[in-house]
Amino acid sequence: MPKAKNNNKYLAIVLVLAVVFFSIIVLMECILLRGINSGQFLSQEPPGLAENLPAQSPQASPSPVPASAEPEESEPTPEAIVTPTPEPTPEPTPSVTLEPEIAQMMDQIEEQISEVRLLEMSERIPRKVYSRDELREFVREEMLEDLDEEAESNNVRFYNLLGLLPEGLEMKTLLEDLYSEQIAGFYTIEDREMVVVAGDEFGISERLTYAHEYVHALQYANFDIENGLGYNEDDCQEDSERCLAIQALIEGDANLSQFLWFENHATRADIMELILSFEENESHVLDSAPAYLTTSMMFPYEQGTAFVQYLYSINGFDTINEAFTTTPPVSAEQIMFPERYPDDLPIKVDLPDVLAALGEDWEIDHDGVVGAWDSYLMLSKGFDERFQIDEDVALVAVEGWGGDAYALLKNESQDEFLFIMNTTWDTEEDQQEAWNAFSAMLKLRFGSPGHDGLFSKDGTFARLFKTDEKGFVLILSETLDGLESLYDFLSE
Repeated sequence: MPKAKNNNKYLAIVLVLAVVFFSIIVLMECILLRGINSGQFLSQEPPGLAENLPAQSPQASPSPVPASAEPEESEPTPEAIVTPTPEPTPEPTPSVTLEPEIAQMMDQIEEQISEVRLLEMSERIPRKVYSRDELREFVREEMLEDLDEEAESNNVRFYNLLGLLPEGLEMKTLLEDLYSEQIAGFYTIEDREMVVVAGDEFGISERLTYAHEYVHALQYANFDIENGLGYNEDDCQEDSERCLAIQALIEGDANLSQFLWFENHATRADIMELILSFEENESHVLDSAPAYLTTSMMFPYEQGTAFVQYLYSINGFDTINEAFTTTPPVSAEQIMFPERYPDDLPIKVDLPDVLAALGEDWEIDHDGVVGAWDSYLMLSKGFDERFQIDEDVALVAVEGWGGDAYALLKNESQDEFLFIMNTTWDTEEDQQEAWNAFSAMLKLRFGSPGHDGLFSKDGTFARLFKTDEKGFVLILSETLDGLESLYDFLSE
């Protein structure tokens, strides 16, 4: 919604693809259990990687890249947030050197991943090592340096209006802590460089991460992602819904490839180490962050992986390559429900002239498309669990998404914020399912509406009303006057 979709430094890292270690652990658990149950991994003899593993060595893992202001992710209208790429600033001078044994292991992983992904690299990718302190400095100075605290305070206020973030959340502090905790390494698109974060070991989790990030290097070497797919800051500002889908394709491909690498090259020792890491892994910041924020961060990894696995089941990497070249996904709906790819295209929806209804003191702060994914989050991931509807019900409700348009408006003179979303759904039945879900969410949050259909609680007001047999409008406002002026205009 607010600056999330089009300016999401926190949810969608679009120009620099960072790996969230937590997501790898969660997703790898499924692959690992599948392998153990089939006996696939246990029959393997340990190949060379484990033999070369040093007892004590810097941990190479993925770390954050400046969350370029991109739509970013994803995650704001309820989609991905993207933010502008910050002006280059001096990067920290790495104080940690890459040990020869780890460099050798990285070389081996790169060769193996190229074979797994069936893509080649014509040049060596430079590597850089940061300590954990240098990573935090990088997060602070590169990723979050241009984060305008007043703008982000307004952004949090918008999300609070939507019920997605708690009032007064210190976003910049949360993001610095979250990135510093979760980032293990990253591949920078601008510099075409692999960055790893030093630790005590270069174990299976770190090698998985390195394998994942090297897939990104292969993707950018073999596909015209920035120009051909329009996955760049300017184009994503225009269409963050499409860029969220492409981000999911990129991350899903990297996840699938690293899983296939694991299946082919993991040893018994690797399997046991990974199992232990499930028990030892701690992510206090991620665990305590609002559900909307963490779930949005996971979208490209979880939903993207399921989408890419669907493509892979059709004709292997040939189908995935077509998605990178000739038939890219165009909506979060296609990622969430792969059977809708590529034919179910979003319907263009327009907003009425809301400024004419509200008056000259109002202005549009953001506008765009909410999409199926953020509609799902609005229903099921409110910051207060008491107004979250069942996830399965929410998923069914958004499956019939056809299209939408939203605007976040503000009246500076009166210090008022207002949100409007105009939706259309594929069928009348789809509209009714979505209507029922949004009505249920509003009742949980506000209580039953008045006789005139007005929801109201603690200084926030809402209306939900149908526009035709396939559409409805949702309005949320901090003042009754603003909401009623807009409602009267739209219902004439």
